[in-house]
Amino acid sequence: MTEPGAVKTARWREIRRAALDLFEDHGFAGVSVDEIAEAAGVSRRTFFNYFDSKAAAVFDPDPEERRGLTRLLGSAPRTDDGWTVLTTSVRDYVLSQGPVVRARRLLIRRDPALERSHHMANTHFGTAIRQWLAEQAVEPYRARIISSVALAVVREAFLAWEPEDGMEAFAGLMDEGFRAAVGLSFPVAGAGCASPSRPVRGATVARTA
Repeated sequence: MTEPGAVKTARWREIRRAALDLFEDHGFAGVSVDEIAEAAGVSRRTFFNYFDSKAAAVFDPDPEERRGLTRLLGSAPRTDDGWTVLTTSVRDYVLSQGPVVRARRLLIRRDPALERSHHMANTHFGTAIRQWLAEQAVEPYRARIISSVALAVVREAFLAWEPEDGMEAFAGLMDEGFRAAVGLSFPVAGAGCASPSRPVRGATVARTA
């Protein structure tokens, strides 16, 4: 019998929470899949029904993550400053996941090789961003650039951040990076508004002296 979506999501989160708690106490290398399954009250087989590996239990996106970012972007107001709308939505969503973000950062600091898993798991964010940009009639090439820059800022801010400094420090690092790329603005159609009739061929990029 197939589990209802809400039940499956709840169990997914219970297994991840058990994994994060164990990793915080014993480190990534010091915890086995069997120990995670036992702490979550599931079998080893059930663990692998939800996650492909121990690393996936930490870095796989929450089942609702893409939808959550899409909702934030979809509620954006009509504006000529699409870059600010995009980066504010991304920033707010990342900050809403504070405990998980902190746990991931601590694990990567202990074991830098885990950054590869973190980077690969976050590719879904780019998909959600590019889909929203397409709805704003931003040309595909420019949309890829905008998405890549936004995600690069989040990634570099994450790696520069010390969790002991708190989420406000992480927010400040993201804001600093987003401001550096402010020339990537574009108009936003906004929820309930018609999209522009033809693709936007680029906003003015800030010039340096």
